Amino acid sequence: MKQLFAYTENELGPPPDPNDPFTPKQRRIAIGILIFASLVLVLIYAWHNGWLSQPTPKLKQIRTEKQAVSNKIDSVVTEIKEKAKTSVKTQQTLNKKYKDAVPVVVVSDSLVEAFYLRDSITRYN
Repeated sequence: MKQLFAYTENELGPPPDPNDPFTPKQRRIAIGILIFASLVLVLIYAWHNGWLSQPTPKLKQIRTEKQAVSNKIDSVVTEIKEKAKTSVKTQQTLNKKYKDAVPVVVVSDSLVEAFYLRDSITRYN
């Protein structure tokens, strides 16, 4: 039959181990000390790695310079993309305009002059 009520301290739980040198109160104190020590170690580790300290002016300057360089790289990439789009549109427009070849006949004594005239006519069109 189960016992419903405990009348003495010994009946509240299992019997104490006779080889155990610590009382329950001492055990609770030891656990509290271990938890406190672990928190102190975590705080020391965080402080050592700079997690708790404020950024120094030099670190702020480095971060600012890094952000400026990053923004400059982004702007250069965007500018290159825009120029490429413009170049592609221009090339497509030129391809549409000059789809048919236009024969150019240049009569000249000098071959150099003929190439010069041909290049100037091509640029004019």
